[in-house]
Amino acid sequence: MLAAACSTKGDDDKPATPAASGSAKVVKTGQGISGTELTLGNLNDVTGFFAASGKDLAIAYDNFWKDYNQKNGGICGKYTVKLENADTGYNVQKATTEYAALQPKVAAMQMVLGSAIATALSEDITADDMVAIPLAWSQSISDNPNYTIVGSTYDVESINGLDYLLEKGLIAKGVKVGHIYHDSEYGTNADAGVKYWAQQNGSQVFEQKVSPLQNDLSSQVTALKGQGVGVIAITGTPTQTAALAAATKTQGLNVPLVGNGPTYTPDLLTGDAKDVILDRFYFAGGNGTLPTAEAATVLAAYRQAVGKPDAIPTPALSTGYATATVMAKILEAACAAGDLTPAGIVAAKKGLTTLDTGGLTGKLDYSKPGISPTRQSFIVKPDATADVRLKIVAPLYEGADAKTYVRAK
Repeated sequence: MLAAACSTKGDDDKPATPAASGSAKVVKTGQGISGTELTLGNLNDVTGFFAASGKDLAIAYDNFWKDYNQKNGGICGKYTVKLENADTGYNVQKATTEYAALQPKVAAMQMVLGSAIATALSEDITADDMVAIPLAWSQSISDNPNYTIVGSTYDVESINGLDYLLEKGLIAKGVKVGHIYHDSEYGTNADAGVKYWAQQNGSQVFEQKVSPLQNDLSSQVTALKGQGVGVIAITGTPTQTAALAAATKTQGLNVPLVGNGPTYTPDLLTGDAKDVILDRFYFAGGNGTLPTAEAATVLAAYRQAVGKPDAIPTPALSTGYATATVMAKILEAACAAGDLTPAGIVAAKKGLTTLDTGGLTGKLDYSKPGISPTRQSFIVKPDATADVRLKIVAPLYEGADAKTYVRAK
């Protein structure tokens, strides 16, 4: 959905509008609210490296807010939520331009996709005094109190993934760990978690940095095999996960593979490396499942939106519902406080020290900027027989090393 125009500057000076359900409470409104419409912004990627996830995120947000508007009458029971969308193509320069055009039209940013993009826009988000939900889980992003990370950060995800493999006996203490990762906020933050885990478990880490464009990982696997690694972590794209799986198969390196973040999409199970993905690949993420009580309804709405009765969503569908749930709670808190201006929404977010998403993520604590809002992750394994081609093997998992982890300064 593309949103209507923003309100004028004078809206801040108008008498506040009454809240819903006959309440006498008045609510101050401003930028991003025009009449009874409240506009949220989306900086998405539907043409770049994470296009598959981006397209499912767009569907998730459209369906969530359509349902929320119908059931609740919008925010405050009055303001119908609309979305203003822009495609960055996972390009920082384009994202900066798109944000500048989008920002004056919206009350808050429902989505800023990508660690590099969220980092580049951090100062602007602060200067504009606006709440934004980054579809990026780098620990450094959590330093900005205007950003609302939904789930565990990449370093915590990495630790939980390795903790799970250790707990299940799939790897042992002292195992040599290979880590293939993007040389970016995304990859380096995950690498901090891998290194912490290794320190706690008597392991060495052998690193291989790659660019998002690199889709042949044969040389990286050759190098890691030469080091005698017993597990490989990957922080990259789904295409790179497939390339890693294929290279380990070709070279006879039969070790567990563990990803974090957006390293998996269901189409990996249609490629040449599907047997490896099913057998040896696990991933840890902050949002791992569809809304439990509404999974069938959510899946049906998704399939209707894409026009395919058997369409399989990426894990981004559940991420979209989790992040929209958090935005709705922030906006309703701002409504309760009587201020739906961008600054009022920021104040409401900062006042939410504990937030429960009903199991879509671990319970979120925003009282300490710079700290992962939860230490719980979903440990997930691909499953060719499941409706969404994955199964949760450990919901809301918090490993022993994740409990003790302290971010290095």
